[in-house]
Amino acid sequence: MPEVSLEQKENLLALVNKAQEIKKQIESYGNVLDTDNNLCPVCRKGFLKETKSESFFSKIYTYQNCKAEFRKGILNKFQLIKAYDDPYGVYQKFNQYKFTLSEWKALTVDYYKKGVYPLNKKFEEIKDAIKKEILQQFINGNLKLNFINTDKFVLQPDEFIYFNSVATKLEFQKHKTVHKQAQTPRKYSGFSIRIAKGITYYTGSSRSSQKPETFVEEYTSLDEKDRGDFVITNQKIFFSSPVKNIAIPFKKITAIDFDEGENALSITHQLKAPSIFRISKTFNINLNGLELEITLSNKDIADVIKFFIEKE
Repeated sequence: MPEVSLEQKENLLALVNKAQEIKKQIESYGNVLDTDNNLCPVCRKGFLKETKSESFFSKIYTYQNCKAEFRKGILNKFQLIKAYDDPYGVYQKFNQYKFTLSEWKALTVDYYKKGVYPLNKKFEEIKDAIKKEILQQFINGNLKLNFINTDKFVLQPDEFIYFNSVATKLEFQKHKTVHKQAQTPRKYSGFSIRIAKGITYYTGSSRSSQKPETFVEEYTSLDEKDRGDFVITNQKIFFSSPVKNIAIPFKKITAIDFDEGENALSITHQLKAPSIFRISKTFNINLNGLELEITLSNKDIADVIKFFIEKE
């Protein structure tokens, strides 16, 4: 998974750090919810252990962190009898009740579930903000996104690779389909009389059989012709494949167009037919340990090309 550099990207780095903090909180909640231990419903930190017995039928259990005491009676019911520190008002609300350990634990689990929901929501909001910031930085020419090995590309001394991905080269192709209509047999309006084996006499008028007709359907479609690496540098566009390599300097580009429906980017350059590409635009990236999936549009890539053309 490509690691995206956050050097000199203060806004983006701040968002990533915030997301990582919230992620740690969510993970800590998850650890509590997944544990089989009986977490204290009073302080929600310590765990249960038996400390002493009052009688054969009555035992005292204490939670390690806040020292809250529970008396275990018959039917495995526990009653909260002491709470030296009661930050959530559990003793005040429930000291008259006797619950099983599962029921006491449910109080704690419910608290954590209610706590983790807004954290998950906030985490998704920050991830969306990070994605928007990445796209904005990318379009503005401030954030490189490289997803393939570019060692094979030979660059000029002042040239650098800004974006790369795999792509399919497309071309408009004309097609012809020939349709043939089958010949219809001769038809008679009267009735038939069998004279002998293999010989039949028909009465009434007849209509000759219809000769087969042929017609040609012509249409044009955008077909895949080649597959390779698509690269944008600060000076030109590369397309490299085992079949053919194409280099399009920015100064020779006369028009850029895109069709999101066809998922195609068209680049017109001097005295040549447009070069049309279908570029892979969904990527998994790593930002200081935070993994994200981002999706570019053809417009985003077109805007980057226009940005570098304007700098020429």
